[in-house]
Amino acid sequence: MAASATLQVVGGAATVVATGEFDLATADTLAVALADACAAGLTVVVDLSGVTFIDAWSMRALDQARRRLSLAGHEFVVINPRPLVRSVLEIGGFADVVRA
Repeated sequence: MAASATLQVVGGAATVVATGEFDLATADTLAVALADACAAGLTVVVDLSGVTFIDAWSMRALDQARRRLSLAGHEFVVINPRPLVRSVLEIGGFADVVRA
């Protein structure tokens, strides 16, 4: 499955909707969408409901966005990860930002 990450700005949040498998070859797709979301100067919500695999390169992109938003005083939230993706996120130190 091809990976995609799209940005939707609605109200007070910038939402990145990601789908597919995120690995070394596709991590930049996620990184670009996250950078654009951070630039909006809003809370960033990352919807991972359509993500079937995530690796360390993609988690690095999530971590960079989380740090950037924290410094700017904005919230970073990850929603709806599938069980396998949730486990990887929790092992990677993202348990505090994962919702639902």
